[in-house]
Amino acid sequence: MKKKDTASLLMFDVASVLIYIFMMLLLETSVLFCFKINIFWGTMPLACIGAGIVFFALRENSFKRTVYVITFSIIIIILASAISNTYYDRSWDGNAYHKLAVGLLKNGWNPLWEKPSLEISEGIGHTDGNVIWCEGYCKGTWIYAASIYALVHNIEAGKSYTLIGMITVGSLAYYYLNKKKYANKVIIGGTLLLAINPIAMQQMDSFYLDGFLHCMIICLVISLMMMQDNDLFDKKISKSLVFSTMIVCGNIKFTGLLYGGIFCIAFYIYACVNNFRLIGKIDSAIIERTIFYLILAVTTVLWAGNLTYLTNVIRHKTLLYPLLGSDSKDIMSGNSPFLEENHIKNLLVSLFSYTDNMQREADGTIDLKIPFTFSIKRELYSIILPDTRIGGFGIFFSGIFCFAIIGLFIYILKLKKDKDFWLILTVFSCCILLTFGIKESWWARYAPYIYIISVVGVLVLVGSNYKFINKIGFIIMLILLLNNLLPLISLPIDIKKSMTIRSELVEIKAEMPIEVYNDDFPGVYYNFKDSNIKYVINEKLAEEENKQMNYCETLWRTNVNE
Repeated sequence: MKKKDTASLLMFDVASVLIYIFMMLLLETSVLFCFKINIFWGTMPLACIGAGIVFFALRENSFKRTVYVITFSIIIIILASAISNTYYDRSWDGNAYHKLAVGLLKNGWNPLWEKPSLEISEGIGHTDGNVIWCEGYCKGTWIYAASIYALVHNIEAGKSYTLIGMITVGSLAYYYLNKKKYANKVIIGGTLLLAINPIAMQQMDSFYLDGFLHCMIICLVISLMMMQDNDLFDKKISKSLVFSTMIVCGNIKFTGLLYGGIFCIAFYIYACVNNFRLIGKIDSAIIERTIFYLILAVTTVLWAGNLTYLTNVIRHKTLLYPLLGSDSKDIMSGNSPFLEENHIKNLLVSLFSYTDNMQREADGTIDLKIPFTFSIKRELYSIILPDTRIGGFGIFFSGIFCFAIIGLFIYILKLKKDKDFWLILTVFSCCILLTFGIKESWWARYAPYIYIISVVGVLVLVGSNYKFINKIGFIIMLILLLNNLLPLISLPIDIKKSMTIRSELVEIKAEMPIEVYNDDFPGVYYNFKDSNIKYVINEKLAEEENKQMNYCETLWRTNVNE
């Protein structure tokens, strides 16, 4: 075997195990919570052992190879967690409810048997309104983060899932493209563009989870394409990846269940039509595939998702609480920068405007721009935010998107109508359906399918047999890579501000015991715990003048009662 193929196989094995680990965490904790066993230091090791068993059983590999791949995967988790541990999440959602959910899970919250409450970690009498999101939203990333938190006792290490997702999708993409014998520049370019996707880059320093979902949706699409190509890819392994990745996608957030479900349904229809066309009747292969997807749906929602979907139905009579139900919350109206409800117009305006993070009540205006032009003054700040609303895919994306669409139309019109063509057409059709069917597609972090369209289109140009188109495609690919890397300009800021936060916590620790209060961002309480700071929460601090941290404007003072 060539060195390139050996490296490709190792990357594929590691990517598979990382996906299995996330799946096993969800299946394992759902069972343990039934028996009132909460997340503890052994939750992650048990998931790793489970992933190793799945890998060994499916690959029929030697025990030595299994241990080697599992060890490599654990090293990646350790390194990603160590990197994430070096900087603090300063985002709104991260500190408002993501870290709150992670902290509660680590400190004994059992989502199956009880509603979340700040009292679980802070004692009787303390409440917080943000627990509504902790109760109703999907808990996949929180379970992972809490499992890491239980091991290393620092909550910031838990946000490593985005980095791991980037490594996973890059490794899986490299294996797939290499196995399909694409040109080296397509293999390397595709790997980099899918791994270094703009939303993951914007969110890897926070507990936001859209970037991780983008990575997992792409992994699901690749796995589905592998499952349709039994001549090149092992059927059992491909099915295991579809099964595992869909479970993960469906429990990252509600849109993950929707997007992943639509891709699975589309590929199921493709397989049935293709099979019926060849045989002329419903045979065992169609029945087997139908059973597979039914089991996958049940496992995703009722087993792995019992902490969210099942409890939401029992408590609130809807799967999608708190977005639906008797006391539902509207999270989009206030966040949208658009006055009109025309979502197609809003999508196009967002794609072809200056990158900005304005909301509807802001006084600013949304200004269109010529593709590939940019304004450092207007766009520099917005490209580093985790939830940029307008032009959220980056400052060069509008021009790249135009070339990608041209590339895809060339592909559809000119390419030989073989198996690969119909598979890519299936993916493209799903992406178009979602783009125009989901009214929030204007918000980049909710639209992984738009980025899939762009990458496939750019790679079509790069892989063209026409020299001129090939060169244009290569230039566009480099611009897209630059576009995706631009959020890294926030790295020095993250490091500097994290050092300041760390210094503040050291200074506050010297003043122990203290009183502390943060109404909007209760997630910071766990940073105090991790720094071994003894504190009590005192809501009355908001009524008086007290010291204030730079970190999320947390109020504090020396405890005058001790």
